[in-house]
Amino acid sequence: MYNMYNFLSKSVATKLKVLGWYQIAGGAIGVLLTIWLLAHTQTINGLLILLFMVAFCLYGLSIIAGKKLLGSQYNSGLTLSMINQFLQVFSFLFLGYGFMYVSGMALSGSIRYNVSEVGEGLKLGFDFGLFSKWNFNINSDNRSFDFTVNFLAIYLLYYTYRLRQETQSELKRSKLPYVEKMDNNLDTNTTG
Repeated sequence: MYNMYNFLSKSVATKLKVLGWYQIAGGAIGVLLTIWLLAHTQTINGLLILLFMVAFCLYGLSIIAGKKLLGSQYNSGLTLSMINQFLQVFSFLFLGYGFMYVSGMALSGSIRYNVSEVGEGLKLGFDFGLFSKWNFNINSDNRSFDFTVNFLAIYLLYYTYRLRQETQSELKRSKLPYVEKMDNNLDTNTTG
């Protein structure tokens, strides 16, 4: 089997490796955070176990994507990376239900409508986070509305898409015998 990194420019290979390490670091920090939260949770029920399992799976996705980017399977690593980034683009909280997932860093803007004992109010916010975080709400008492967009995840989604195009272009130019077969498999996987 070929080492695909031998057929890529140093620039593209470096981008793949940096993205891979970013995915692994974000996932590892997320796993450690989730373990810490689990250790400090006083009462654990079936629903809470399910939420922790979802968090572990999401951070596992990030780690797997990173490992594939560092290895010879970076085409699937780029696909998993794009899925991982897409899951981080939007966060919401509405009528007690919410989803927020960040693996790595976040640069986000939000609109919030708070309903509390103190009063109601609309707030626009901007946040920068250095560490992975997650928050899942199912039928909570929080009746606020929150919609957040992670601009860093949008940028990384675009960056990963462009990196995938660069990688495929360089591999096609290298004229490896199985690159065309790999591209045909990608076309059938994305259309069917």
